[in-house]
Amino acid sequence: MDERVLSVLMFVSALLILLSGIPIWAGLALVSVVYVLIFAPHLLGMLPHVFYGSMDSFALLAIPLFILLSAPIAASRASRDLYEALHRWLYRLPGGLGISTMLASGVFAALCGSSPATAAAIGGIGIPEMRRRGYPGSLACGLIAHAGTFGILIPPSITMILYGVATETSIGKCFIAGIIPGLLEILLSCVWVAFYFRFILGPRGRRRRRQAPPAPEPAGAVEEHYTLRQKMEYLPRVLPFVFIIVGIMGSLYGGWATPSEAAGVGAVLSFAVVIVLYRMWVTSVKVV
Repeated sequence: MDERVLSVLMFVSALLILLSGIPIWAGLALVSVVYVLIFAPHLLGMLPHVFYGSMDSFALLAIPLFILLSAPIAASRASRDLYEALHRWLYRLPGGLGISTMLASGVFAALCGSSPATAAAIGGIGIPEMRRRGYPGSLACGLIAHAGTFGILIPPSITMILYGVATETSIGKCFIAGIIPGLLEILLSCVWVAFYFRFILGPRGRRRRRQAPPAPEPAGAVEEHYTLRQKMEYLPRVLPFVFIIVGIMGSLYGGWATPSEAAGVGAVLSFAVVIVLYRMWVTSVKVV
């Protein structure tokens, strides 16, 4: 069979199987094994070697270690403190809480490199806080869904690790390439949030909609004011995050560690911060 026809058949088969709701890994594996059985049964004995060879990479160890890094921070008050510290400094801006969500997600993404972990950690704190302050539920969820994507681009990105392993590209160079675009994405997201709240949801936005009457204040909206002392009180709580990020990037770009070893350094620092500063210890383990 022609290679182009075979490629189209495999693509269509994989698409149909994935649309059925089967897990992605199972669907792709099923399509591969079926086509090997049909067109190249003599290569079936090579499948274990191919699977093992694709997973036998020291660089892939960085993925579970970066996820491990985010676990104690998400389970402690650290992410809540980060969120609160940013909000106290930015609350006067249009959409200040949304901007705080963008920045907190960017910092957390720079720790774990995972979009789902970022959305879960910040969303568990941010969505209730935004709803309590009058944000519509759809807007709060949309901001978290968008901010979660920072983990794909901002180093140490797990997606970049997989790309580097698959293409045999330097993972360190991939991380360097993502720094400026990642910072730019966070900045533009903050600008968009401020613009949206100022000109679309704000008074000017209502006047632009044919002088519509002012909308009532959302139920549960909270008026806040923080003094300089209250702002400074929470500012040191951002330092642990800076400490962990500097430890990861410093060990990586200083030439002291590989990406996997830098992930291990970050995991150790994360546990140290949670244990020393937040006095959290493992008391029990639940096995499901």
